Amino acid sequence: MMFFFFPSAGKPVKKPVLKTGRSVFLLIILLGAIVGYRGWALQVSEDTGSCFSCHRETWDREVLQPYVHAPFAEKQCSRCHGGEVAAAEKSEPVVDDIRNLRWLRHDRALASEHWLSLPADRVSPVLWIETVAADKEKAMQSLALPPLDSLPVLVNDHEGPQISDVVVRAVELGVFVSARITWKTDKFSDSVIPFGVDSFDHQSRKDTYLRREHEVILSGLDRDRTYRFRAVSEDIHGNRTASDVLAFSTERAFVDEEDRASNPADFNAKMGVMNHTLYRAGDEYLLQLAFDVPVAVSLAVEARSHRSRTQNMSSDLEKTDSGHPLVQGGVALNIQVCYTCHAQIQGAMSHPVGIYPPPGMHIPAEYPLLPDGRISCMSCHNKHGSGLPYRLIKSSRKELCVGCHVNY
Repeated sequence: MMFFFFPSAGKPVKKPVLKTGRSVFLLIILLGAIVGYRGWALQVSEDTGSCFSCHRETWDREVLQPYVHAPFAEKQCSRCHGGEVAAAEKSEPVVDDIRNLRWLRHDRALASEHWLSLPADRVSPVLWIETVAADKEKAMQSLALPPLDSLPVLVNDHEGPQISDVVVRAVELGVFVSARITWKTDKFSDSVIPFGVDSFDHQSRKDTYLRREHEVILSGLDRDRTYRFRAVSEDIHGNRTASDVLAFSTERAFVDEEDRASNPADFNAKMGVMNHTLYRAGDEYLLQLAFDVPVAVSLAVEARSHRSRTQNMSSDLEKTDSGHPLVQGGVALNIQVCYTCHAQIQGAMSHPVGIYPPPGMHIPAEYPLLPDGRISCMSCHNKHGSGLPYRLIKSSRKELCVGCHVNY
């Protein structure tokens, strides 16, 4: 960079030696830093294993962006591309004698009691149960499943759940307008909310996990409207109950005072012992799990027909017959992996993901969708690096929204 000074006629000009010298000095330092950083990046690409031997162009292009995804910058490709195995940050195997697991259910809500139903034709003699506490402590336990017909039958009392304490906990008026609603039931049941302005012409996505404490987030609402809704729960036998009609307004944002005063999760509590009870409900296993502290639960069975992904958490992923490591894609890579670090960015704080665009909405090509047409986290964020904060694909939130919501 060069600086030119043009003195005015007849007036003496002081030479800006000090300022110019300081500018040149800072410029040299900056250029040296850029060249040095690029040299380091190129050297890293020579020394960081099989990923960079083929994907060096991607590394060179993305690592110098102002905003870079941390695992990419740290050369931890397997944390995202390697799936559940590579995403773990431990050096020992999850289960020594299980080469590969087929995951059946993931209930990420922290609770001290879980009820989970499993079709008998989808399970194997051994069920693997992974628990994750608030402090991210993980544990894996196995449970031998007896024959379904040997279990006691869960009796159908032909009565719907009793619904109580229906509360609108919060209304958010951010980029997206949303409301968070909670309620309780006396027995474990699912959760859904029909709602609308003049009639119940909308419905939340149904939460099929069986709970006593329910939470549903209504998204895609309009400002300055009064919405009517019902809380609806149905038990495993199909006995269904709906609450009275209630209402909330989106004229202003608010957070329930009880939520403001609520205590955070106890990160020092130990996971303790798991207690379980098994029932038969038709052609399904019904598993009741109880813990000393709230945990999230995932259930899996051994998939014997698949090769092992890994023998050690810190080692490279096992390669296929073609020599390429086993990698994942679709929902796992573009949504589920994101929640391993960004679990708090859900519900009202994020655009819904894993859903299909509304009928008639045109999604521009620069908003990539999953192969089946669903929206994912990567529809709005660049994967590795970007010149924009949060690695967004547009320079502002409004520009990001109006790409699809043209009338926003």
